[in-house]
Amino acid sequence: SPAEQPQPLTPEEEEQEELRRLDKGVPHLRRAHGELAGALQRRRFGPRTAALEEEIFHLQSELEA
Repeated sequence: SPAEQPQPLTPEEEEQEELRRLDKGVPHLRRAHGELAGALQRRRFGPRTAALEEEIFHLQSELEA
């Protein structure tokens, strides 16, 4: 029967899938935020901190898009 055929996702379902995928990335974003905050408190402005800051900015842009 047609019910047994996998149905293509509607745009709404695709959006829900994308949101679920993004949600899974949020803990990583929080961890990066914490790591950056710690580095800033210790005033260690090394390449690693700059790279983290760049990654966080990129992730935030994706989450807000």
